[in-house]
Amino acid sequence: MKKRPGDINTIDRDMMGIVPPHFYRELARTSEGCILLREKGHFDDFSWYIREHGQEEEDAEIVTKVKGCLWAVGNIGSMPFGAPFLEEADIVESIVKIAEESQVLTLKGTAFFVLGLISRTMQGLEILLEYGWDGTTSTMGESLGFCIPLKLGHLLSVSSAFAESLSELLPWYRRIHRSE
Repeated sequence: MKKRPGDINTIDRDMMGIVPPHFYRELARTSEGCILLREKGHFDDFSWYIREHGQEEEDAEIVTKVKGCLWAVGNIGSMPFGAPFLEEADIVESIVKIAEESQVLTLKGTAFFVLGLISRTMQGLEILLEYGWDGTTSTMGESLGFCIPLKLGHLLSVSSAFAESLSELLPWYRRIHRSE
């Protein structure tokens, strides 16, 4: 059976692994786009939502929206024209707190990746360093878009209640932590 173009079962091998550009990242590429962002107030709205709901653990819908706001803020902040928004909104501290303290691992992971986006500019690297996170640069001094906390335990920590529930689910986790 021959597959026809447009058939949902057809896989275009050339498109595998390609992620479409983020809308807000593309807006933040230009000064005109940043003017539009400022006029519409979207960055401030995203920042407010992250601050208000960043430590949510129960409501899946709110957690999903926080993740969407994180991706938007990170993509804007990853561009040289967009990085000043980070400082103006003073949002990086809230994202660091999510990465270090959230008990929702998907939210914690999203915040971690977003901090990597933020580290793609020199301004972002400087802000992250203020909160105890350091980014990597190439030998040419260009950011590689990856950062970790200076105290790695901050990223890898989970609450004792979470660890206890995990040990009940995973016997190997229980064996590892019994030896400590």
